[in-house]
This record gives sequence, structure tokens and C-alpha cells, in this order.
Amino acid sequence: MVLDDRDYAVSRAYGLSNVPSIFLVDADGIIRRSIAGFSRSALEGMASDLAASIGVAASPIFEEGEQVLETKPG
Repeated sequence: MVLDDRDYAVSRAYGLSNVPSIFLVDADGIIRRSIAGFSRSALEGMASDLAASIGVAASPIFEEGEQVLETKPG
């Protein structure tokens, strides 16, 4: 996990323009999934992919009854 500081050095170095930008990178350094911006379904899909890649059952990433919009403006 890389968190960018106020100067956005990491975002600039990788040419990222959306926040958040999330990447699922495998052990060989290959990007298996990426998300630009906030999407509930994309985050849930990434969580499922991550769980499958390490051989565990996927757990919900949002609490039951939690009101989370499908997308959020950044």
C-alpha cells in the first residue's frame, strides 16, 4: 500500500489522475485489477479476487445495513 503525501509525488511519478487509484498486484508484480475512483462494486470485486488469490473465503468489506453509494465523486 502506498499513500501519497500532500505533494502527490507518487501520483505524479505514476501518472495517476484519479483518487483513489487502487491496484491489485500479484507476487510477480503483475497488476491483476485496477480501480480508478470509488466504485462499491469494483471494491467488492477486488476483495473477492484478493481472497481467492490467497485461498480464503471473501468477507464483506462494508457492514450489513451500511449505506454506501455505488459511486462517489472525488
